[in-house]
Amino acid sequence: MRIAEEQMPYGNIGVAFTYNEPLISYEYILDTAKLLKPRGLRTILVSNGMASVETVGELFDYVDAMNIDLKGFTDSYYQDLLKGNRQMVMDFITEAVKHCHVELTTLIIHGENDTEEEIRALSQWIADLKDTAGNQIGQNIPLHLSRFFPRFHMKDRDATPVDLVYHFKTVAEEYLNFVYTGNC
Repeated sequence: MRIAEEQMPYGNIGVAFTYNEPLISYEYILDTAKLLKPRGLRTILVSNGMASVETVGELFDYVDAMNIDLKGFTDSYYQDLLKGNRQMVMDFITEAVKHCHVELTTLIIHGENDTEEEIRALSQWIADLKDTAGNQIGQNIPLHLSRFFPRFHMKDRDATPVDLVYHFKTVAEEYLNFVYTGNC
């Protein structure tokens, strides 16, 4: 925290928790965020959103911005490939947008989560998200569609075709105002 404060004159706005999944140590993030806020520093979280809102709910009062991975939009993809729970991530996102700036990221993996129907359903769901007053705000939530490259446990896969990522950007823009491509 001392370093973050010292760097404020040079444009530092806060502390970002990223790379390793930060929610596994949400108590540390909560304690740190409580110290940062009164000092005028912001807290940013980059997460897979795989956490119960009831468990980490107090974080929402202290985190200023989140980038959350919405890795796909089928239960089978989340359960079979990721060993996760899509509904838990959706619930986390639904709550997060009520408290802070949220951006979402979907890594497009060829042959896994790369159908037009899935991207359309994902984008429609995002567009329908609401703030605490019940106002529809989802159409203004940025979505980052990223191209997959084969590495580590998935090195036997093909890289996602660039034209497919750009096509999905067009599909998502039917519902969302801010769609960006990455790794293209």
